[in-house]
Amino acid sequence: RNMVPPHARAALRGISAEKAAPFFGEGFTVTQGDEGAVITAQGVAAHAAAPEGGKSAILMLARALADSGLLTGQSQAAMEGVAQMCSDYYGANAGINREDPDTGKTTMVCGVAKMLKNGKISLSLDCRLSLASDQEADKAAYTAYANSLGFTVDQLKSTPPVYMDKNDPRVQRLTDLYADFTGQRLEPYTMGGGTYSRELTRSLTFGPGFPDLTARPDLPANHGGARLIFKVGRTIPEWKSWTMTTSDGGVTWTKPAPIPAPGESCGPVRNKPLYLSDGSMLAPDSVETTQSWRPRIDMSCDYGATFPAFSWIPLPEEAKAGRPVNPASQNATRPDLPDYITGKGAIQPTLWTSGPGKIHALLRTSAGYIFRSDSEDFGRTWCTAYNTGLPNNNSGIDLAKLEGKLYLACNPVNGDWADRTPLVILRSDNGGKTFSPFVTLEDQLMDPRIPEIREGRRTTAEFSYPAIVAKSGKLHVTYTFLRRQIVYREITP
Repeated sequence: RNMVPPHARAALRGISAEKAAPFFGEGFTVTQGDEGAVITAQGVAAHAAAPEGGKSAILMLARALADSGLLTGQSQAAMEGVAQMCSDYYGANAGINREDPDTGKTTMVCGVAKMLKNGKISLSLDCRLSLASDQEADKAAYTAYANSLGFTVDQLKSTPPVYMDKNDPRVQRLTDLYADFTGQRLEPYTMGGGTYSRELTRSLTFGPGFPDLTARPDLPANHGGARLIFKVGRTIPEWKSWTMTTSDGGVTWTKPAPIPAPGESCGPVRNKPLYLSDGSMLAPDSVETTQSWRPRIDMSCDYGATFPAFSWIPLPEEAKAGRPVNPASQNATRPDLPDYITGKGAIQPTLWTSGPGKIHALLRTSAGYIFRSDSEDFGRTWCTAYNTGLPNNNSGIDLAKLEGKLYLACNPVNGDWADRTPLVILRSDNGGKTFSPFVTLEDQLMDPRIPEIREGRRTTAEFSYPAIVAKSGKLHVTYTFLRRQIVYREITP
């Protein structure tokens, strides 16, 4: 709710994707859903306190729908109203644009838009008030503005801005501490945020803004932008994360730089990140030591430039590491208990979402099976991982979602470090509850260059570490071919 939304989607009942596609250009994807075309807009996320660098996907989608000529009557009027409500980040259209030199401009960002069961559209907006604001007058002005566009204001909460002068002794002391620690003497500034400061008397929210990072280029959607995150270190436990970006489709790249603390070891490991409806990005990660493997999910709100937070996926065997996340799941020494994991643990999650805030992960394990964990709060907390019954050979897996179906690339073999052939894609039509065979990518027992079979295996061929993405109605897959080449395949379900 407190972000410029980077993603938005609308379904057009009774209108085919083929008919709708010509009306949506750069920044949009059009796919065929069960009842009609599904239009997805890709914007650029930004915090509601500093929306100027963002590009609202809700505004993009509403404006494109209103201009398409595909809508009529109330649907047309609704999209015109949504576009108008989302078109201004600073309240100028509503007449509440205020500004002062200490706290800057009032900001007004539409972060969530959804269709209700009664056919009405609900909008949720985040407003950061300038000290120059007149709360009662601004609430009246905004209510009148919303009414003029056909909206009814159901709930309007307002609290006075929290502000502390930069010359306050507490601010000066914290600024001095920052200078002593970093060697940098910087001027303190005020930004919108610090929600919990309103609940604590005499509180002060204070933190570094890392001004040296602001020069890193943003990654505008659909303009050739990409970020590469890679690991540096001789052994896995020593890995640190570095990053570099391109804004011209990979022709040129920025100078590699380490990801700053506290996320210096964060970022995706093997599998792709997941962008959420709240504007954040989740990166599947794992921590590997000689004693244990533990999966975790790293969080970023700036497309992977920084990872200020992460959350562990609790494992049944975490008592081995001496740091259990969920004490109720300590069954490391009890093979008779459900979901017991033999060996080191689990790593390399692959993620998907089934709705706002509802995130799911499948895990590679040393137990001979794929395990799963679920989150109901945008990946902030996770349930203890549980056994899906799907075989796993302690090799990488990856999953993609296409038109409501899940496609899982894996080696369907049980065992710890077991055979890495065949390589298949499984499909789920029920949100991951069950999977069935979809396509076999490779099924070869012997590598002609390796005639002798290793102990514990029945083959010498290897097809492993698949990566799968869904785009424009197709699946795109890469994988290791006999440890000598990388194979790419395009599949139309």
